[in-house]
Amino acid sequence: AVEFYDHGDFSLEAELQQYDDVSELVKSLVAARSDGVAKKSNAALDRLPALLEQWRAGIVDKSWVAARDDIWEEASNELMALLTCDEDEDRDLLANALAGWDIPELSVAVEALERAIQGGGGRPKSDGYCGGGPSSGGGRPETAPKPSVGCCAAFSGGSAGGCKSGGCGCSETAAKGTKVDVRDLASRCSSPEDWARLRDWLVDEESQRMLADNVYLVEVPEAYKAELRRSVEAVLSGAKAELAQRSGGGADAGGDGGGSADC
Repeated sequence: AVEFYDHGDFSLEAELQQYDDVSELVKSLVAARSDGVAKKSNAALDRLPALLEQWRAGIVDKSWVAARDDIWEEASNELMALLTCDEDEDRDLLANALAGWDIPELSVAVEALERAIQGGGGRPKSDGYCGGGPSSGGGRPETAPKPSVGCCAAFSGGSAGGCKSGGCGCSETAAKGTKVDVRDLASRCSSPEDWARLRDWLVDEESQRMLADNVYLVEVPEAYKAELRRSVEAVLSGAKAELAQRSGGGADAGGDGGGSADC
């Protein structure tokens, strides 16, 4: 039988319960993915089961935990974040796994577990919050809060400040849950500057939404921003390719083709 112990803020009993809960969640996500349309999506699911077993084998040993005083809490917090997201009424992780949409918290948990198991240095702790990520709300990553007319005008007007977070009614429309296909916004962009402003706006708006949804979160961690930025850029790249195909390849979406962008 396992002998429970406490070590500073560490409680083996609590950590083993969390391990059980996360393991069950991961099993359900793996099963959902295998039944879904993208069986190779969320690659972190391939690594999590083995990492969780290594994590459990480690934490039952007090000396193992004591040797990782500076990093065990990060892994524990990321596992809690995964559970928190699963319980979030605005998230549907099973639906995302079925659809093959990215669940960024899985990759973050893998990285934190690997650091703890290897005994490497940790990064700033997330305190167990749900990060949200590009597919939060169970929605497609191609959708984003719809900006107001003022925001759209700011893209073509060359004033980056016109669409900064919380400006020109963006937050109001986002709070009402209004959504728009990013391709609609992308179709109004005709220069690299337009694309860059659209990307930055989407990242900033989603970051602000995360802060609004997580009242205890002071700032969005750079790791989440980087993941979000990569997802947004992937969506915009797809939109560029689609627009170029529609136009017969006559104008590159990020080049000089087209007239004034009202994006």
